[in-house]
Amino acid sequence: MVILGVLAGTDSLARGFAPPGLDASTSYVVPITDMLILRRLSSSHSAIAQILQPTSDSS
Repeated sequence: MVILGVLAGTDSLARGFAPPGLDASTSYVVPITDMLILRRLSSSHSAIAQILQPTSDSS
């Protein structure tokens, strides 16, 4: 997902696509930052998800 997000953001920048009121380079920062944060937090997220996962009781 991280790679796809970076590719989509880069493609939008290359095409000059931007939401109304923003230029393309400003709107490029948002998806790239999101992807970098997601990549950094993905290992932490996996560990936390395993800790918080309820255990099944076989009674």
